[in-house]
Amino acid sequence: MSLIKLENGLGKLKVAQIESAGTYGEIITVADLTSMTAETSEGETKLAAGNTVIYSKKSKGSTSGSVGLYGIDEEVEATLFGAKKNANGAILYGMKDQKKLVALIVEFTAVNPATNEEEDGYIIFPKASLGELSNDLATKDADGNESINAKTLNFTATALDNANKTYKLKGFGPLPETITSAMFDPKQVS
Repeated sequence: MSLIKLENGLGKLKVAQIESAGTYGEIITVADLTSMTAETSEGETKLAAGNTVIYSKKSKGSTSGSVGLYGIDEEVEATLFGAKKNANGAILYGMKDQKKLVALIVEFTAVNPATNEEEDGYIIFPKASLGELSNDLATKDADGNESINAKTLNFTATALDNANKTYKLKGFGPLPETITSAMFDPKQVS
């Protein structure tokens, strides 16, 4: 009987920049997460002859998603988005900024129903491109109560060019200290 672990909380958003084919840079902590969504597109082709389907194929496309967070450290933001700073230290966003592809890592917690213990888990999208960070702002209300302004970061993840065409990895336990291309290869059966 298989065990279903109940995901019950989010941890940190981390990334590792893709440096060259099959290699990843160091893992960078981006922010504490407030939300995460991801959906992989699917397609289906059916060819009919008369009243019979003679060919049918399903396929998966890219994964579109977003992560919610309260803010990112300025140095991390400049690294992720290719932004530069001016003489006063303010971040400049330019049309020529270049963003690298990254392995996008979402840490979460899950409850193991067999032990009732909380466990760490992680989802890694091995090849993701980041959108721009949203600037959602709101003012205090008439009574002076503050609102907390969360930000959203959209991403698009695509499959690796490996034998499995891996587009997502989900694991439990501590996050590996480094990301390697071998992590995304299926186990060899002898």
